[in-house]
Amino acid sequence: MKRLLLLALVLVLCSACTFPAHAERTYYGTMMVDHCKEWVSLRDGPGTGCRRLAKVPLFALVTDAEWTPICGDFIHCSYNGTEGYILSKYLVPWADPEIEDREYASPLGFAFRYNPALLDLETDVSEDGQSLMLSAESEELPVYLELITTEGAGASPSAFLEKNGADGSTVHSGTTENGGTLKWFRKAYEQNPEICSIIYAVEDGAHGLSAIATVPAADSEAWEEVFTLLMQTVHFPVRIPLKAAWGKASGQTFIMDKGGKNITLTATEALSQVTLLSLDFAGVTSEGNPLFDTQTVHELDRLLPGEHLTIRLAFPGDIPSFGIRFTDASGTVRQFSIGLSGYDGSLVLEEF
Repeated sequence: MKRLLLLALVLVLCSACTFPAHAERTYYGTMMVDHCKEWVSLRDGPGTGCRRLAKVPLFALVTDAEWTPICGDFIHCSYNGTEGYILSKYLVPWADPEIEDREYASPLGFAFRYNPALLDLETDVSEDGQSLMLSAESEELPVYLELITTEGAGASPSAFLEKNGADGSTVHSGTTENGGTLKWFRKAYEQNPEICSIIYAVEDGAHGLSAIATVPAADSEAWEEVFTLLMQTVHFPVRIPLKAAWGKASGQTFIMDKGGKNITLTATEALSQVTLLSLDFAGVTSEGNPLFDTQTVHELDRLLPGEHLTIRLAFPGDIPSFGIRFTDASGTVRQFSIGLSGYDGSLVLEEF
């Protein structure tokens, strides 16, 4: 009799779970079955004792995936027209391979790629210019990734990782696409059990980057996979051997626009054939980078390390009107547009 009552209770609970309360909701859309041997169970409720509706094969796609508090460790989804629940640890975000990754070049000196099918990013640079906050679209709990320069962290990435303490969590190690080292671990967020943190450290030669992700605890494994893929693409573009800053008129001043402001260009290595350019926007490349037609305005034979060149420029719109071309110490000809940051109005040199 007790066994029959217990079975009846399980069936009632599974049936009740089929209609979750939607007070809170995280929608994922399409997800893929992973981390299993051959298949996973699609059940009629969020519990291992609930009835199996179908066997969903490894790498199969499910649609309309979403999580609500009543789901617990499961995610409600649809497979071949049948709705049910699958354990969240067997589902990972899926990106349409036809949607290409996007390259994001940070004004803080690093770049990375991300897939817009997985992440709809909003970016915000900190006031001190030492960190970049990425906000991923989430319907309920916040999803953030803060990327911090070594200067902002006040320590090397490895020391930053150690300082935050793994608290017994497993520290994973890997490499970036450029051969740099990548380490990370996931730990519970002390102030709120509903969210957790993922701490990252990237070191690539003389460059380094630390990061802290804040994600929903119920889906921390899935978000860890998404952000780890992003961190594996982190790279540090070639250093620009020229610094640009607002300046005062000096003995070596060239006026390119009478209504503009003074800008001081300072060489950090020996440059030759330094040419100031007038730019006309000519379109964009297939990667979304701008193309310019150039016209020489002024030329210098060389600019030695520490030497300054003051020019007066105006910025009539969002598209740069002036630029500079030079041959660097390695003999490579490089050219940059001179524009304004959309974040804080600072000067930006972008190679084209």
